[in-house]
Amino acid sequence: MKIFREGWLRIQTAHSITRLIDMQTRIAGVLKQLGVAVALMSLSSFASALEANEAVKADTLLKTTATWDGQPIAWPQGKAELTAMRIEISPGAETGWHTHAVPSFAVMLEGTLEVRLADGRRKRLHAGDVLAEVVNTAHIGRNIGTVPVRLVVFYTGIAGQATSALATPPAPLKVPAAVGADRDAHGCIGSAGYAWCAKENACVRPWELARQKGFEAGLDHFKRYCAGGDAR
Repeated sequence: MKIFREGWLRIQTAHSITRLIDMQTRIAGVLKQLGVAVALMSLSSFASALEANEAVKADTLLKTTATWDGQPIAWPQGKAELTAMRIEISPGAETGWHTHAVPSFAVMLEGTLEVRLADGRRKRLHAGDVLAEVVNTAHIGRNIGTVPVRLVVFYTGIAGQATSALATPPAPLKVPAAVGADRDAHGCIGSAGYAWCAKENACVRPWELARQKGFEAGLDHFKRYCAGGDAR
């Protein structure tokens, strides 16, 4: 009887060990499959992230330390407030003379806009152009195209401060009596020191442009700059 019980116990123990080994084998298989699945998921996530990064393209549209008229940009002191405005100007319409007390930049979405300063300098903008606006300088914008001008302007101001203010229209530039003979084909007034610059698409004073753009004063340097060459 004792021998029978001992034999039966040995058989049960062997069966238990066999079942345990079988269970461990199955668990190992499941864990292996799970590990492969996790690894595949990780690779898939990594690949998706990589594809997303490769699909993103970043182009610098504007990077400057000065406004378009050559004045250095200075951030206002106080609690910062960022304002974004979408502006639309009908064909032939004007903004009226105004100023901005804070730095701002405009992104042209559609149309053709001409910005003019009181001294006669002009800047022409087309869709896709970006402009660092003048600060505390009276200017006016005019839609010179046949479709509405659409642009977005970002103002980096101070909480509670107005982004724009109306300005008094400047006095007309003094022109000589023989105005027809004094203007060139682009309408630049030679007796007032203005000459046409194709690169700026505006009537400018050569010495002022040289100071603003950092090239040596002189007619030859001015001509090279306005032709798109090296003015140094």
